[in-house]
Amino acid sequence: IIIFILPLSLFAQVKIISPSSRSVYQRDVNGQREITIAGTFDVPIDKIEVRAVPVVTGQGFDLPWTTLQTNPVGGLFSGNVTLYGGWYSVEIRATKGSQEVGRDVLDRLGVGEVFIVAGQSNGQGLKDYMGAPGADDDRVMYISNYTNDSKDLLTDPPRAEFSKLTAGTSFIAPRGQTPWCWGVLGDLLVKKLNLPVLFINTAWEGTAVENWSKSMQGLDTYNYYGGGGTDAYKYPPRMPYANLEIAAKTYGTQFGIRAILWIQGEADALFKTSAANYRTRLQSIIDRLGADIGDRRLTWVISRTSRTSNSTSRPFNVITSADVIGAQNAVIETPY
Repeated sequence: IIIFILPLSLFAQVKIISPSSRSVYQRDVNGQREITIAGTFDVPIDKIEVRAVPVVTGQGFDLPWTTLQTNPVGGLFSGNVTLYGGWYSVEIRATKGSQEVGRDVLDRLGVGEVFIVAGQSNGQGLKDYMGAPGADDDRVMYISNYTNDSKDLLTDPPRAEFSKLTAGTSFIAPRGQTPWCWGVLGDLLVKKLNLPVLFINTAWEGTAVENWSKSMQGLDTYNYYGGGGTDAYKYPPRMPYANLEIAAKTYGTQFGIRAILWIQGEADALFKTSAANYRTRLQSIIDRLGADIGDRRLTWVISRTSRTSNSTSRPFNVITSADVIGAQNAVIETPY
C-alpha cells in the first residue's frame, strides 16, 4: 500500500466567498465604499488580514495589509474594508501565531458607478442584434447569470455574478438585450472617470409610460402597438415596473445606485400621450420607486426622447412629440 501525504498548502484552508469576482460597488460622495469581505476557513487561525492592490497602476489606491478579523470562530470570517474608487485585486491571509496558514485572492473588485436602465427598446436593445460593440475596457461590467426575459418572475434574483460587457453578450440582467449602446457608453465613462462601471437593464421594448405606471399600481396594462385595448398583448402581473423595483431593492441595496437611466417616450409620441398625462405618470413612477425601496432618494437621468416613426418601410416617416419632450423637461425641472 502506497500512502501519499499531501502538503497542507494544497488544501483550501481559507477562501473568500463574498464579494463575487468582478463585483462593482457604487462609490459614495467621498469617492469610497465600505465593503464586507467574508469567507471560510478549515484550520485553526487567530487572525485574518486583507490588502487591496490596483489591478493596473493608477486604477485605485493601495490598501496595505490590515486586520480584517481577529479570533474568528465557526469556520467563518467577516470584516469590513474601505476602498477608494478603483479596480482591485483583493488578497487575504490567515495566520496562527506568527505562521501563515492560508491565503486566497479575489482577482477583481470594483468601486465605481452603478446604473439601472429603464424605459423601452432604445434602452433595452434588440434581441440577437448582431454588430453591437462590446466594451474595450475590462472595467465595464454586467450581471451575467440571470435573465428574467420571458420568465417574468416576481421573486428575488440569484446571487449576482459579473462579466465584462463584450460584443458577444446576449443579455444584460434582468431584461436587457445585447451590448446595444452600453459597451460604448461604458468605455466613455471609464475613460472619463477612471472607474469601473456596472449596467443593470430593466427596459422593455414597446412600453408606454402608462404601462409602467399602471403595473406599478398592480393594474392590468396592455401594449399600445396592439391597439392598447384588451385584445392587445397584456403585460405579465406587475410588469414592466416589477423588474425595476426588484433590481433597485436587491442589486441596488447591495451594490448601490448612481442613477436610474430613463430612456422612453417613442410609444407615447406615436400614440399622442398628452404632456399632462406623461408628466404625471413619470413623476408617479419616480416617487413610487423611492418609496418602494425605503424612502431612499434616487437620482434619475431622463433622456428627452420622443423620436419615432409611424411607418415600417423606408423612407421612414419620422415624428417627434413636443408634448412628450415638454413633459420630460417638466419632470427634470421638478424639485425632488
